Amino acid sequence: MSEVINFTRGVPADESFPLDQLAECASAVLTGPLGVQVMQYGKSTGFPPTPRGGGRATWRGC
Repeated sequence: MSEVINFTRGVPADESFPLDQLAECASAVLTGPLGVQVMQYGKSTGFPPTPRGGGRATWRGC
């Protein structure tokens, strides 16, 4: 019998999260010159410094 991978719960394996890299990125953003700005509510068009202000999906052409 083959091993079954259960996708029904949508819970990724704990080791799949790059916590060290995420913490480094979050720290760089929050301690940078725009740290307070990224925590504020803003226009629905997205964070202005991203290309076209539309966030990652727009930047990637989605």
